[in-house]
Amino acid sequence: ADSAVRLARREYFPDFTVGGEYNTMWEDDEHRLMVGVQMEIPLQLGRRKAALDAAEAGAKSRRAELASLEDNVAAEIQMARRRYEKAEHITALYRDNLLPAAQDVISSARAGLAASTVEFGELIDAEHELRTIELEYEMSIADLSRRRAELERSLGRIPGVKP
Repeated sequence: ADSAVRLARREYFPDFTVGGEYNTMWEDDEHRLMVGVQMEIPLQLGRRKAALDAAEAGAKSRRAELASLEDNVAAEIQMARRRYEKAEHITALYRDNLLPAAQDVISSARAGLAASTVEFGELIDAEHELRTIELEYEMSIADLSRRRAELERSLGRIPGVKP
């Protein structure tokens, strides 16, 4: 679009053509060699102005499209980064808080079962809860990986390939 604007501006300048000819059909030597200069003067200024205005409007439109695309890409990157950070936080919560707490409950239930203060059903429930938390932790790791790939794609990188 910028090239079209530059071309439309050049239409205001006169065109020059230089030519030369050697014709052996003339008997006189001074007539055989001909050199000429042709100049085209732009007189249709209204048409040229309209072409320039159209080219400038097209360039302005393209710049607006580019700015819109850049904004969309920036928003996509920001959203992908937020989703990744959220997934990272959830994974850290499972790893650092929920899993150790569930393992402590299991240890406590086993000790209580050995001391006959806890029933076997409570140990089973604690084991079930631990397995549920472990499964959710593994799912959070998978989600973290998906979010990382999404972020990489939004940044224009191929997921899993080092730059």
